Amino acid sequence: MSVRSTILALAAVAASLAATGVAVSPAFAAESVVVSYADLNLANTAGRQALDARLAFAVEQVCADGALDARSLASTRACRADAGAEAASQRDAAVAGGRRGIVRVSRSAN
Repeated sequence: MSVRSTILALAAVAASLAATGVAVSPAFAAESVVVSYADLNLANTAGRQALDARLAFAVEQVCADGALDARSLASTRACRADAGAEAASQRDAAVAGGRRGIVRVSRSAN
């Protein structure tokens, strides 16, 4: 799976989480979230999809702020793009390396 398709998959999962009403309270937004994939087999599609879903949820956790004004929405979109790209990079390295471990999803310093 390419980085672009990974990011698109993350966006799709994030959109589906939003559509189902899953949200993270701004009071509980984290600067970073550790996502373990030690229990997943990244050599198969199901394992990669499970990791993608976990990463999408983690991106939402670190980027949620709950505000609806234009500036906050733009900031949230930028955070999702940055955190999603970094998570996708770590995910691709994990898949290519065939190893098990963790991915850290973090809010950018911007």
